[in-house]
Amino acid sequence: MIEENIYKIIIEIWDIIKSFFGSIVFAISVLLYTYLRNKITIFSRFGKSVYSLVTRKKYILFWMDDDIKNSNSFIQCLKNSGMNNFHFRNLILARQFPFYPNSKMFVEGIILISTDVSKLSYDTDARVKIQKRLLYNTIKIYILITLNCKIDKINNLKMK
Repeated sequence: MIEENIYKIIIEIWDIIKSFFGSIVFAISVLLYTYLRNKITIFSRFGKSVYSLVTRKKYILFWMDDDIKNSNSFIQCLKNSGMNNFHFRNLILARQFPFYPNSKMFVEGIILISTDVSKLSYDTDARVKIQKRLLYNTIKIYILITLNCKIDKINNLKMK
């Protein structure tokens, strides 16, 4: 009987210790992810900067909220028009912008074609950061934004 109670107490203490260490491991994992995410961005920028210097070509970053085939065909048209002295990068997600150097020494231009500005990011804070980066950089930026309300007005006129 006494041994049974001691065994239950030991099991309860062990469960408390496991949950405590589980919480600590989770907290450390979150902190490491946050720390490493920033380091990965820095290393990525550095690597792309070195690549740009070695090849002596600047980047032109391209993002479109349409089908990837349309983006690729647009880039191919730019290459066919004689713009072969650039590295064109078709970004699938707008969140990939921070992984490229933040200097006009490495990035010649950014082309954004969007029909919905909220697609730049799902997170409002991330959208604000992207907008600030785009607005306050010295990089040449070309933005074509078509608001959904204008598209709706055009569609309504066509239906009448």
